[in-house]
Amino acid sequence: MLRKINALLAIIVIALGIYRYIDQDYEVNPQLMLPLLTIMFLLFSVESILNKKKLLTGVYLIVFVIAASATVMIFTQT
Repeated sequence: MLRKINALLAIIVIALGIYRYIDQDYEVNPQLMLPLLTIMFLLFSVESILNKKKLLTGVYLIVFVIAASATVMIFTQT
């Protein structure tokens, strides 16, 4: 189940990225993309913990912390 959710989130992120290059007028809203990436990397790290992949878990957790801090910064700006 977790693998399916991760695949769906990855497909959504890739689709938004591809659509950005197809339609040059489309701007990706960071208030949409950053929380999506934060959730995606959190779930990726949970999945890699369950699969006992230590190095990949560390990488995903570092990226999660960076994405989470960027999300907090975006939402606290006035």
